[in-house]
Amino acid sequence: VIALISLVLFSILFLNIKAYYENKYKLEHKTANVYDVISIASVFMLSFSIFVVTALLDELYIVTGLLNTALLIILGYLTLARYHLINKQGGILLFAMLMVYINTFLALLNFEISIVAHAILTTFVYYYFTAIVNHHEEKSLDLKVIIEYLAVFVLIFVIIILGHI
Repeated sequence: VIALISLVLFSILFLNIKAYYENKYKLEHKTANVYDVISIASVFMLSFSIFVVTALLDELYIVTGLLNTALLIILGYLTLARYHLINKQGGILLFAMLMVYINTFLALLNFEISIVAHAILTTFVYYYFTAIVNHHEEKSLDLKVIIEYLAVFVLIFVIIILGHI
């Protein structure tokens, strides 16, 4: 069942990519949500894999942070490209996401947080980036939306810290 669901999701993903390059905006818009879900799931899987591999190799957590930062840069750039936001505003959004990730990663270094919690937090950072880019694209991004996303993110951050103390 999981393989069948994955096949359907990736088929829709490739339809989205094909529609993007063929400038079929209606089809691209219909499949955009599936693309976002797959990219968010990919961030979790890749981030978790990075944490596991660096833990097995006894590397420093800073190496893990740098690799996850590179992951967020690449997938963030692809998200901006998909929304046609390769400009100054997109760069500011990408930079803001990276600053939030780096600060939360460095703050979590002070606690004995599990690898899964780190991967979940990385995924939430990317999720909120995708949501804010989507709001920007729909012209519904305002200060209230940003404050709401930050408040929920801080709540998740505190729950992760309190859950592991």
